[in-house]
Amino acid sequence: MESGINIRIIFNGDRVTIKNVESWFTQNSFFVPREMRCKYLTKSNTRKFKYEQFFGNIKKELDGERVSISVVNDKNELSLNKGSHSDQIAWLTYRLTSEIYEENKDKIVSYVDDFMKNFGGITARICSLNDFFWQNNENLLFYSSKGKSLEGIHTKRSPIFPDDIIVDIEFNPGHDHIIDGICFTSCWTMWFGQEFFSYIPKSILKNYEGCYENKEISEGLIRIMLYENIWAYDEPDNRERQLQFRRQVGIDEVAHSYLKQRDRRVTDNPAIEINSGNFEHGGIRLLTYYYDAEEILVEKSKAVVAKTYELDEKGKTVWETTKNLK
Repeated sequence: MESGINIRIIFNGDRVTIKNVESWFTQNSFFVPREMRCKYLTKSNTRKFKYEQFFGNIKKELDGERVSISVVNDKNELSLNKGSHSDQIAWLTYRLTSEIYEENKDKIVSYVDDFMKNFGGITARICSLNDFFWQNNENLLFYSSKGKSLEGIHTKRSPIFPDDIIVDIEFNPGHDHIIDGICFTSCWTMWFGQEFFSYIPKSILKNYEGCYENKEISEGLIRIMLYENIWAYDEPDNRERQLQFRRQVGIDEVAHSYLKQRDRRVTDNPAIEINSGNFEHGGIRLLTYYYDAEEILVEKSKAVVAKTYELDEKGKTVWETTKNLK
């Protein structure tokens, strides 16, 4: 896996307009495209980049329900995808070399800040491309082919092919959950927009302290940098920061709860309860987090405190309360 960074910005698909797409690709200042790949223009094959052909074809590319457009230069890529994980969600993704990152550190972070503000981003993240791969890789063969140790790696039987043994990425501090096109993860730097607060309340993210930096960019946008150096992901202290963020904020519990709801599975001892409906203060979603005496998220049966948040359709907290259970 090549050294570099992964930038992923997730936003509503209605932002994918001809004007916006043209601006996203023309304002790419990190590399000069040499090749292009589009669903209709190149039949999903890679072809030499031709400016007039590429931009003259955007309208046709946006006519379908699914959109897949990318420009490439050696190890750098900018891609736009809509409809791959959800009809209503779009992803803008950059793959950039470490050299480009080192030359543009502040510019890259500011770029994501501005995109999230200007286009109503739901969530975004930047992380090492190498770490992203290994944190989400389930295939054991990659470890042997790359000469990578399996020490500390958890395994399980594949739910699809029970005779196969795969990596259990649930134990990896930086693994992703994709729920209806929205990513729940823990990595170097993450952004959370107004719509994400309908999954995890803003106050929980805003008040999180176990990180290098927690900044409220605007009223509906928070940026959390877990540790200072993007390349230091494998240091024990930084792995612990990733795990602590997952536990404290409830990344896995929220993602698992939505998966269980989708699969119509219910647990009677959750760490987070999520209910939808029409509630007393005008909200449509009620979230209850269960904590122990040290304010660590725990199963309901072990909790001493419950914090409940009522959220409206935009993810704004309209009411919250804390209740002592023991």
